[in-house]
Amino acid sequence: MAFHNLLSADQHGVRRITINRPDKLNALNCETIGELHIAFDQARDDDNIRVVVLAGSGEKAFVAGADITEFATATPQQAQQFSRAGQQLMLKIERLGKPVIARVQGFALGGGMELAMCCHLRIASQKAKFGQPEINLGIIPGFGGTQRLLRLAGRGAALELCLTGVQIDAARALALGVITRVVAAEKLDEEIDALTMQLANAAMLPLMAGVVTTRSSQWAPVLIAACIIVPQAIVALMSPSVGATAQAWGRRPLLLIGFGALAIRGLLFATVSDPYALVAVQLFDGVTAAVFAVMVPLIVADVAFGSGHFSLAQGVVGTATGIGASLSTVLAGYASDKFGSSVAFAGLSGIAVVGFFTIVLFMPETRRSAG
Repeated sequence: MAFHNLLSADQHGVRRITINRPDKLNALNCETIGELHIAFDQARDDDNIRVVVLAGSGEKAFVAGADITEFATATPQQAQQFSRAGQQLMLKIERLGKPVIARVQGFALGGGMELAMCCHLRIASQKAKFGQPEINLGIIPGFGGTQRLLRLAGRGAALELCLTGVQIDAARALALGVITRVVAAEKLDEEIDALTMQLANAAMLPLMAGVVTTRSSQWAPVLIAACIIVPQAIVALMSPSVGATAQAWGRRPLLLIGFGALAIRGLLFATVSDPYALVAVQLFDGVTAAVFAVMVPLIVADVAFGSGHFSLAQGVVGTATGIGASLSTVLAGYASDKFGSSVAFAGLSGIAVVGFFTIVLFMPETRRSAG
């Protein structure tokens, strides 16, 4: 498909998508956002493409923001549609399943900074400038920038940039964690070429898994993210070091700790309502998820097969059990919303008690010497 506002080129498994509106400093209008949707759909569906580079044409700007000449006369409904289209584009890029690198050579302001932040890696020239100046127009970032900036740079920096509209240089953006690397302007393409070749030559499945699990862990609560990451435990099951550690510690005490954490989590779930106190709930989420995501597959595989050597099939059995255990608290969240916190507490406590006594009564201690 021929694009009006984009350029697209492939080389050695790398697709370079360039926003080509230099006379408008590559500002985003409805047509450009629509074309970017199509371009990233094509990149996602092309098995020959392993890495995507997103760039802006010219030397002045990556993307200077949204095209204010277009939305200045927009109705509220049109403005809402424009914002939703931009948000959907950012999510599409973030969820592409292939690494996307933003090449930032100049201004990345407003929607341009939001576009850069949704990319997985951001390489910037020393001349680059970043900012969320929407406040000066009487609006707020409309493509999810407040949330991504919060996660990348922290609450203080997000508030400063969004409330003051101040521009920051590449050095400060790097210090805040907004960008990945800063290089001299004349070295920008060389740096990006080297990085894209490194990524394009990496094993594809781990590369995709790294993108997916990191993004999921960033946005989801700890326990839900663990459910997404648990299948990766199959790799850990094959690791002699993980197996040796589990054998040395003994499996039953660790699983009992996990069910104990599940019971405490249920109590917190039923009693905590203060948003700040919910940090404690997240902490126990992490403890429970860590035990179930790593140790349950080891325990189940060892008890079910008794060999202490974990094949892929054994890993799948253990991992499925770990997912089921972790999902119990996710389902409790639904139960709390639907039937009240007391029902959720009863359900979680019941699972914990049954699991606890099952392990105590029926699972033999499997402590072994690591040697």
